[in-house]
Amino acid sequence: MKMKLSVVALAVALGFVGPAMALEKIKVASSNWPSLQAMSSVLKEITEQYFGASAEVVNSTLPIILASMDKGEIDILPELWSPNHDSMINTYVKEKQTVKLASMTFQVLSGMCTARHTQEKFGVKSIYDLSRPEIADVFKTAAGGKPKLWVGPAGWSSSKTEFIRARDYGYADLFELTTIEESLAIVDLEQAIRSDTPWIGICYTPHPTFSRKEVVMLDEPPHDASKWKVVQPDQNPNWLAMSSVTTAWAPISVNIAYAKELETKDPKLVALLNNMKIDPAEVAQWIDAVGTKKIAPDVFAKDWVAKNDAKILGWMAGRPQ
Repeated sequence: MKMKLSVVALAVALGFVGPAMALEKIKVASSNWPSLQAMSSVLKEITEQYFGASAEVVNSTLPIILASMDKGEIDILPELWSPNHDSMINTYVKEKQTVKLASMTFQVLSGMCTARHTQEKFGVKSIYDLSRPEIADVFKTAAGGKPKLWVGPAGWSSSKTEFIRARDYGYADLFELTTIEESLAIVDLEQAIRSDTPWIGICYTPHPTFSRKEVVMLDEPPHDASKWKVVQPDQNPNWLAMSSVTTAWAPISVNIAYAKELETKDPKLVALLNNMKIDPAEVAQWIDAVGTKKIAPDVFAKDWVAKNDAKILGWMAGRPQ
């Protein structure tokens, strides 16, 4: 792919473009959440248009992605969340040191949410309310059985943490903890808002649906690191028994990660990764475009890159925006 003519002169002057660069294919990881899908395609587009390199988006699960980065088979993971992914950060970033963290692109707040009309009608204000059988019954449906509480998709590390939280806050036995994909959970929540029916599940900002005024986060004790012990299944098969959580999530930091080998393979691209900054409001727009409006990530990325030339040039020149 040819680089954009508007940036060729600057790229050459700054030394971003070289004959060897085009020989290397840059592999960018993606998975099953919309902000990552958008970011991976944006980075692919930037790599090809501004650096003259061939790039490919590789879809997989996070454990496989990190293991592949450890081997140098994947170059970039646009989103690595802490503390959600701390077990893998400890393994690959701190212990093996084969993966490095670049810039912190944005922060996330996570908690348990319900629809505002549910809170106002039934008084569901605290996470401890979920341990009361009469409150759990509020979320039952005509289909019968236990009421459903969404903890996130099966492949998310945070979903495992929500199983721990449900047990330790005392509501695990009162609900069916479901692990459907986020897109399906969003459909359920939107339907609940339209029909004034109860809904309960994990949520996070800057996701545009969870940030709506019709959705409220339940109260819980402020984060206390001494009361947050999370062991993930990749660390120990007895992860659930070994874990204990009786506090809210800490603010979640989202970093770009890259294989250490990329520092040799393409140091100029690494420099750009360390200069990237994304406003949370913009992340919400990305999630809305790819997750809600179902715009294909590659289509979205081409449009976004075309409209953000100055911002990208700033990242390339070492001026985070």
